[in-house]
Order: sequence, then structure tokens, then C-alpha cells
Amino acid sequence: MLFIILFSAGGYAFQEDIGGSAKDMALGFTSNANSSFLTNPSSMRSSMEFGRSELFASGVFYSFLTSEFLLGHNFRLGVALETISDQDLIDNSHYGQKLLTVGMSCKLNKMAQLGVNIRKETLQLLEEEIGTGLACDFDFAVGPWKIKDRYLTTRIGAQNIAASRVYKNRTEIPELSPYASLNINKNAMSYTLELKNEEFRMGVEYKPLNSLVLRTGIIEGQPTFGFGFGKGNWHVDCAYWIARVGAVYRITTGFLW
Repeated sequence: MLFIILFSAGGYAFQEDIGGSAKDMALGFTSNANSSFLTNPSSMRSSMEFGRSELFASGVFYSFLTSEFLLGHNFRLGVALETISDQDLIDNSHYGQKLLTVGMSCKLNKMAQLGVNIRKETLQLLEEEIGTGLACDFDFAVGPWKIKDRYLTTRIGAQNIAASRVYKNRTEIPELSPYASLNINKNAMSYTLELKNEEFRMGVEYKPLNSLVLRTGIIEGQPTFGFGFGKGNWHVDCAYWIARVGAVYRITTGFLW
């Protein structure tokens, strides 16, 4: 059962259904302009985030560290290291994964942004490398358009472009994962609707105070919840996801500059 969880949750699902910050999870793994580049390759911000959480009460832990740097007004460079490791004290599979992501985005003009991520993956068993993977992500965002008192941003993209995973005796080709999303901002509310792999996702964010954000979402028909607290440039985010294979919580912290 543990290997089923690892192989269905790991690998290229690092980004789609497992990886990312507590904010990403709380919003149903949808993306907006302030999301990490792990879920939004065309994001434009400077930040550092880190977190660690157990997956499905299985003794398997996910950890990540991301850094994003603005290069002038029109470019952003992002680097992320993600890991999955089995740390169960009784039934340990000694399985692990590492994923290094490098992303670059640019503003084409005031309304359009383009982003690309390149991901390098390493799979290990008993501290021995058993496979490697390589993939690319693409994202194109346009907006915001102002319509009365609302601001709309549209986004299209795809994950697993030219993706492959090479083992000693075989090669896997992960399926292309296209998506399209619409983000609507109105005062203290933000709504994100996303269609990915014929699956509907949704995220809602409400900011009752400058220092407090409440979030909820839907992924795979399952609910996600969370909140964020910020003080100055620092912020802490918490999320809880009632996934089909078990509940997952995540706490991440970071700062902007």
C-alpha cells in the first residue's frame, strides 16, 4: 500500500497534487498572480518559502524550499528543491525522490506574462539511484482586465512538456497536462476557476484583515481549507486537504522582499 501511495503521489505529481505551499493546497492547487512559480510559472515576485508535511499519515514526508528573484522589472528567476522521503520507523520502504526546478518568467507588456519551468527529478531506493526524470512546464497569462469593479486574469499552460522518466530497464513518458484558468478579483475576494486534464478545480480567497487571509478550494471533488497570517514581509500559511487516500495538512512560512 505504501508503494502505491508513493508512486501515485510522487514524481510529476509533485506539482499537480502534492507539491507546493500551504496556500497552493488551500486553494485546490489552482494558481493566481501571487502563487509560487511551482504552480504558476509566469508569476512575477521576489520571495522565499519553505515547508514540510507528512503525506496521508503514511510516514512519508514532503519538504520544499523555493526562492524567487526579480531581475529588473520584467524578469524573474525561480529555483526550488522538493523532496519526498519515507521516514516510517516500522514499515520503511527506503524510497525517496528529489526534484530540482528552475523557472524563468518575463513580462511581455503590461498585460501579458510568459513563464517556463525546467524540472530534473531523481528517484532513490535504499540510497541507490533507480531513475531520473526531466520535464518542462509552460504558462501564459493575460490580464488583469478591469470590468466594472472586477479584475480578470486568464491563463493557459501545460505541464510535462517533453517529459520522460528513465529507469535502468525502461523509459516512461508522462502524459501532457494542459490547463486553463480564470482568476477574478473583487475587493477582498479572489476566485480562481481552473480546468486541468478535464478536471475542474476551484479556489476562493477572502481577506477580512490586512494580516489575515481565509482560503478554501476543491480538487478531485474533495475540499481544501486554509488560512494565512502575515506581518510585514513575513507570512505563515496553513492548509488541510481531505484527499481520497487520506487527509493531508501543510504549514509553510516565507517572506517577500
